[in-house]
Amino acid sequence: MSHSSSPTSSSSAASDIGVSLRRLFTAAGARRVTALAGLAISDALRSRVLLGMTVLVFLFGIGSLLWPADLESERVAFVQKFCYTGLTLFGLIAAAFLGGSALPKDISSKRIYSLATKPVSRLELLLGRTLGLFGVMFLFLLIGGLITFTVTHIASSRKTYKGGSYTAEVILPAADIITEDGPVPVQQGQELPVDGEADGGYRVSIVGRESQISGTIAKDAVELHERSLALERVVAPVAVTWQCKGDARFSHDELILSCPELGGGDKWTFDVPTPPVGTADNETVPVRLRFDRLLYEYVPYQGKRTGRTARVGLRFHGPNGVEALKDIEFVIPERPPEQPLGEPADRDQYEEVFVLPRGLVTGGLLKAEVLSTVPEYAPTGRIYYGPARSPVWRLRGFDAGKLPKGNQTIRATFLVFYTQGLDLIDHTEVTATVRNPATDESEERRVSLRDKTPTFIHFPRHLIDAGQGIEVAFGGIAPTHRIGHSSKESPIYLRLRPDWFWASTARSIFLVFLLLCLFTMIAVAASTMLSAPVAILLTLVAALAGWVKMMVVEMRGADVLPAGAATRQEAVWNWIQYLFGKLLIFAAPGMDKFSSSDFVKRGWSVPWPPVWDAIAYTAVFVLVLFSFGFLLFRRRELE
Repeated sequence: MSHSSSPTSSSSAASDIGVSLRRLFTAAGARRVTALAGLAISDALRSRVLLGMTVLVFLFGIGSLLWPADLESERVAFVQKFCYTGLTLFGLIAAAFLGGSALPKDISSKRIYSLATKPVSRLELLLGRTLGLFGVMFLFLLIGGLITFTVTHIASSRKTYKGGSYTAEVILPAADIITEDGPVPVQQGQELPVDGEADGGYRVSIVGRESQISGTIAKDAVELHERSLALERVVAPVAVTWQCKGDARFSHDELILSCPELGGGDKWTFDVPTPPVGTADNETVPVRLRFDRLLYEYVPYQGKRTGRTARVGLRFHGPNGVEALKDIEFVIPERPPEQPLGEPADRDQYEEVFVLPRGLVTGGLLKAEVLSTVPEYAPTGRIYYGPARSPVWRLRGFDAGKLPKGNQTIRATFLVFYTQGLDLIDHTEVTATVRNPATDESEERRVSLRDKTPTFIHFPRHLIDAGQGIEVAFGGIAPTHRIGHSSKESPIYLRLRPDWFWASTARSIFLVFLLLCLFTMIAVAASTMLSAPVAILLTLVAALAGWVKMMVVEMRGADVLPAGAATRQEAVWNWIQYLFGKLLIFAAPGMDKFSSSDFVKRGWSVPWPPVWDAIAYTAVFVLVLFSFGFLLFRRRELE
């Protein structure tokens, strides 16, 4: 054991730490750390804390199955979320009590002195205790995960109660819902909640804003999906392009091309009229390109832009196969800092003159592809588009060979509003064209988009190429409508095979494990200098601060400035609230990084990206806390 008295100089401290590290990275050091970790596991297993928390998780799982019947329609999602909440809550209590009392218990029981007679450094003792408690959290979640998995399957197998845990997907083009007023046709691929089995079919209902249809649909017209197994996987759009149409006209000897906006990946088409007679002998034609706004990422509260000029790279395609590349520099019009992204400026529009070969503008269809823009627009935030811009998504990042047979499903959430303002509307009808990029096969679907409501697009499997993925294009947007999609808040999901449920559950449990490791490290670091009750209380307060931080970010955002106040007292109070919120955001653990509830409540599979983010966040947090705890522990008096 290292000397109990603290070093008197930084050089001796560095020397002691170096010796401890050299001893740790040896075979004997690994054996000592393993023995200490095993001792910590055996101590925790003898503790009643872990047993009590496990029993409470079991009771939580059983209690979720006995919840009132008014929540039966979302039974499986509710059971999963309820069990994950129980695992997190009781796991945090176990981590606080076991981690906060481990080292103080060794000191108070004099066990630390028996270890002091052996060649064990304080670094090895702290590392062994920490790894042992991580192992205890793993065992706790292994049992809790099995309980969650079992209870969820029990919930998904109960198909006789009202609002069962499964849905019916219509697989025949001529399916009808038989009601008292006669048959009501339903679309192929439409998903309906199943209320229970009936003679020769299933009881279903369609609830709208103005009507409700209830009836029976034949068994041979539907395919059942268990609510817990109808899982989906995130498929991020590799590229978002736009099919746009602009205006073209000649003014004297000059061709004027006009469009409302430009953004990276745009594909604009212009119907060029026949040039005037006076320009027939020229080899080039002057072209004036005008547009109102350049789409790029702009943060209003920073009140600044990345520069005074913008560069746009364009490739022009003419009707006769002629091409031309242009790199054009535009002056960015001045606009006030509060001007929202995508809104036209009050000053002059973007405009620049250049020349194109005559072969490109002899009359006919001129295509312009935006290759690059500087400043660059990052299509990861909320994207709005109207009738002038038809979005085309290229989806990849999944193994087409693992997809199930039959139709596939793309699911996304959109915003729909009028161009006159941000008033949300009931729904809008658009055309979705699903295309195989390799074979150019495509099919069109009429899609009804509603406000912030998940939208389903069903298409045959052969439209997915194993290498290039699939393209989805929207068109037919009404002139008075705009639709928007947020790729950060509502990514696109592609339905995969149902046996991914166990993998999604494992990822959810692993996120909880990372969270418990983080708070175990907080408890252990606190116990290196504090008594057990204080360390436990500090850990629980840190957990509470993490939840408060999550609520503050959801309600106010991470960068909300203090609101204006009429009096000085109100202004001071606003600044206190603002500083408190910033302190929480900076110092409190990020609980939202370990939550899978947003995926679970929708029945979606938990993707890998948030798992990797949580691993990196936990690794940094644990490393910093462990280093801080060791520096405190090596200075602690043990007599």
